[in-house]
Amino acid sequence: MVSLSVINDNNYPNYSEQMKSEESNLTLLDTLKTSANFVQSSVSDFFSGLALAAIWPMDYENRNPQPKDINPKQPLRIAVHGFSGSSNHLNRFKEAGLDNFVTVNLGHAFHSMDDFTENLHKMVIKYKRGMIEAKKLRKGQKLKVQFVCHSMGGLVAREYNQRYAKKDGVSVLDICTLGTPLDGTKIAYIAFASNSGRAMFPSSKFVRKQQKRVIESNVETRFLHIASKSDTFIYPSESAIMGGGTKERTCIVWLEATGHITFLFSSTVSDILVDYLKQHNIVYICK
Repeated sequence: MVSLSVINDNNYPNYSEQMKSEESNLTLLDTLKTSANFVQSSVSDFFSGLALAAIWPMDYENRNPQPKDINPKQPLRIAVHGFSGSSNHLNRFKEAGLDNFVTVNLGHAFHSMDDFTENLHKMVIKYKRGMIEAKKLRKGQKLKVQFVCHSMGGLVAREYNQRYAKKDGVSVLDICTLGTPLDGTKIAYIAFASNSGRAMFPSSKFVRKQQKRVIESNVETRFLHIASKSDTFIYPSESAIMGGGTKERTCIVWLEATGHITFLFSSTVSDILVDYLKQHNIVYICK
């Protein structure tokens, strides 16, 4: 059984300190379990990486439903891939039962965060205009959107929400992140040659600006942060939950032994996402 924990309104604000306290009181058995989880997640990431490499050339944007086929009674669900990813990386969640699901190609890894955000903006506008032309949406009516994001994609969706959503006439209902370095990650130092890689440095100007603005803009947006204690790409691991949203509008799920790439293939993650996006409820809770 996969071990999960959900952070609720009562313990969310102090969770980072709680983690440090737990780490300082680890027993030998806890240490062995943690080591085993890291081994498991690393092996899973290796094979998941091979699977992604095999499908990398496929452009799933071409398989997206057309604006005229979008059900206006449900939000438009947009999958946003991570650093050096592509539109095929999150298609599993469409297969898991999420309707109105479309994927976007942000561009290659040497593009800037501004470029990525602009590409996401173009995708949203394309669907909004197409739905208006197809009479699925009235002029002046807000398009409701939910973002499903892996890794860097969460930062891009958050940037879109802060910079474009209001003027685009878009209501971002939810931003769901899977292993997103919301407060930066030290692993990004490896990608120092890339503008977007440098933006993910811990406490980078980009990250600090986002964290400051997240409370000030689009307060109706809900956040689901799914993180793993064995994610070797996000360091420190609590960066994946430090989204800056209010505790009333933030839900955090911790996994024990899920690797960074493995998020994309995990049936547990897809079950959580489907339950949350359809019902705004987490039913997989293990204390």
